[in-house]
Amino acid sequence: MSRAHGFYGNGTPEEIAGDLDGLRRAADEVDRPARLGALEITAMPLGPVDAAEVQRYAALGVDRLVLRPEAWQPGASGDPGRIARFLERYATLER
Repeated sequence: MSRAHGFYGNGTPEEIAGDLDGLRRAADEVDRPARLGALEITAMPLGPVDAAEVQRYAALGVDRLVLRPEAWQPGASGDPGRIARFLERYATLER
């Protein structure tokens, strides 16, 4: 039987909080082997984020954010300059 190594969700901090509440309830009902280590939480916001929002995800226990420039910047995937500006903007956001 397989057990989860992590969770990958998308949405706002509030939506991820609801997902994590569900995971906590499931953890109360299902034994998860300790050898798997801590459950790693990944979230993908569906829109732009700022430093305050990054902090909200971190406070929930999110281990990493996956940011996709094309998700909220149409045409970014085909424009190296837009991708570079995206990376410059978000590279400084840390928890």
